Amino acid sequence: MFGVFLIERELLDAEQLVEALRRQQDAKQPIGRLALRKRILSVKQVSAILREQAETPGRFGEIAVRLNLMDVEQVNDLLTVQRESCPKLGEVLVEMGILKSDQLDSLLTEYLATD
Repeated sequence: MFGVFLIERELLDAEQLVEALRRQQDAKQPIGRLALRKRILSVKQVSAILREQAETPGRFGEIAVRLNLMDVEQVNDLLTVQRESCPKLGEVLVEMGILKSDQLDSLLTEYLATD
């Protein structure tokens, strides 16, 4: 993992990594919001899924499929959109001022060469 690579090189400490990962997670768009934006689900359908999710544990997409409101392909497509729209760890670290942009580029090159 890139974060461990940075810790090993003493460019980052564990607290900074945890904070960066929290910020990365906070930036992730919920599947329900993406489904609304792409007009796959209505507000009423998203509400029904969220109500079901509150009563029985499960992921939004799994519940949507179980309720026949979405199919697996639609869920997978939304998960791809979600993953692609989430900022990369390096981007978050630059935003936090821990790394500089040019420093990130060279570190990523080094990291990928060792992977």
